[in-house]
Amino acid sequence: MNKKFVDQVESTARLQFKLFDAETKLEEMIGQVKSFDVSDDVRQKLYDWINEMRPNLMKAITLKEIQQ
Repeated sequence: MNKKFVDQVESTARLQFKLFDAETKLEEMIGQVKSFDVSDDVRQKLYDWINEMRPNLMKAITLKEIQQ
C-alpha cells in the first residue's frame, strides 16, 4: 500500500477521533449545565454559549491537526 495514502488515512482517523472526543466533552458539559442550580435564563445562556463555541472548537482542532 502507498505510504502517503496510509499516512493520510491515519491522519484522517486521528482527526475524526479528536473531533468525536471534543463533541463528547461538549455533550458532557451540556449534561452538567442541566444539573446547575440556576435560573432557566442562565441555563439557556450557557447552552447558547456552548453551541456558539462548538463550530469554532471543531475548526481549531481541525486546523491544529492539519498543521502537525
